[in-house]
Amino acid sequence: PQNHNLKPHTEKKEKKPVLTKKKNATLKQKIKILDWHHKNKSSQSKISSYWNDKYPNLKLMQPQILDWLKMEDELQKQYAEALARRQTGNAKREKLTKNPEVNKMLEL
Repeated sequence: PQNHNLKPHTEKKEKKPVLTKKKNATLKQKIKILDWHHKNKSSQSKISSYWNDKYPNLKLMQPQILDWLKMEDELQKQYAEALARRQTGNAKREKLTKNPEVNKMLEL
């Protein structure tokens, strides 16, 4: 007797992230993308198309990668400072106050 309740075997497809609205890259994502660029020696256009598959909400474009490369030293410095403060680097931008003493108190 045949069992009609059996479903045919289907291959599992890799799920792509669901695209919602555009988001800004976190510091950690920027560093990850820049490190990948240096490791793979890819053009800025290839970087944006490669990472758009992984982070479609960032909607990366070549001019944005160029800006990150121009300010890479500052981004690396901010990331090192975030890690030294035991932060994850997932913040969108550094929070600044007018009074440095307030910043120190907030870090506690």
